[in-house]
Amino acid sequence: FAKRLSGSRRGYVVRTEPLCWCGSASRPRPVGEAMLPLAVHPEPSISRERILDALKSVGRPHRIAVVSSSVLVIHAAIMAGLGVGAFTGYAIPEGMARLDEDLPDLGVMEYVIDRQPALTDAAEALERVLVDAAREL
Repeated sequence: FAKRLSGSRRGYVVRTEPLCWCGSASRPRPVGEAMLPLAVHPEPSISRERILDALKSVGRPHRIAVVSSSVLVIHAAIMAGLGVGAFTGYAIPEGMARLDEDLPDLGVMEYVIDRQPALTDAAEALERVLVDAAREL
């Protein structure tokens, strides 16, 4: 079970979800801040790539304020107002809010099953559980 970039042929899609800009629910960013501060995962990261490509496409100045491989650290940084990030709707925790300001569209995230052509019975059962869970979110 993995995320993939649009246009990739990796795996088969079991769920798509819009990627949303997120910021702190309790600490608004200063109005008119020239450089958009970002809280992102290190490379390689699909959401990081989407964020940077979207900002580049509209010429929006930005700076990477926080980098962590831990989603909990990214959540904490955003909730503390240190930067903004991007998550799919189901992954936005309490304390974080979608940003409706003038930010470029991030598109949709594709979640896929990427597997070997032949699977054991146990692996096939796990795949069915993952697909069902992804479609129920």
